[in-house]
Amino acid sequence: MIFNNGNSGVGTNQTSDLIGITADFWHDWTLGEVLSNPEIATLQNQYVLFPNPTSDLISIASKDKVTEVGIYDSKGSMVGHHKISNQQIDMRLYASGLYILKLINEEKKVIFKQIVKK
Repeated sequence: MIFNNGNSGVGTNQTSDLIGITADFWHDWTLGEVLSNPEIATLQNQYVLFPNPTSDLISIASKDKVTEVGIYDSKGSMVGHHKISNQQIDMRLYASGLYILKLINEEKKVIFKQIVKK
């Protein structure tokens, strides 16, 4: 997606956000090619979270060291953010349900994984 803050004078598809700023949006229909990129699929497969489902600790198996994790509930709200050093995530304080984990490695690459908390 390409974003234009409205200053270019194009103005054909301007929409106003919550504070009144207008913007032009264009959609790049090649998005499917990006999502099917073999490099992204390979990166996703290099990170294994176990046990899944879990009731307490999640371990991360990867050749890369994960340094941070963001925890999102099934509504997409961030419910936790932690710096980690031992390749484990403590899920004991979270309610049962489906969570999306945003893993950030030392190279600042971001990987999203799903887990189920029992």
